[in-house]
Amino acid sequence: MLARLINTQEEGSPPMVECEARVNEIIHYIHENYNSSISLENLSKEFFVSKSRLSQIFKDATGFSIGDYIITYRIKRACSFLQSGMRVQDVSEAVGFRTSTHFIRTFKKRMNCSPGEFAKNSE
Repeated sequence: MLARLINTQEEGSPPMVECEARVNEIIHYIHENYNSSISLENLSKEFFVSKSRLSQIFKDATGFSIGDYIITYRIKRACSFLQSGMRVQDVSEAVGFRTSTHFIRTFKKRMNCSPGEFAKNSE
């Protein structure tokens, strides 16, 4: 991760260790708040960095856009909840989707099966 950041460092940008620390803080924030509304704008304000710079350092460090990382993490958590027997409606709320329809559509796109099918196959 650090090597990727070093290779893409711009003139006058913060030291790479600082960028890596910032990305780790952002990841920690996402993991702690994935069940609430998180946007690039929210993160930009929370971490006092421009949206474009935040997007750049995050993508350089992780290979994911911030939005894609959030969705991927939410789906990962959803899988755990579904395996524990939680209802699909409750899981969608627990992992931060506004509607169960959006959750089901996103889950199916990412996992190639519906949340219900995933839960059934996990039994």
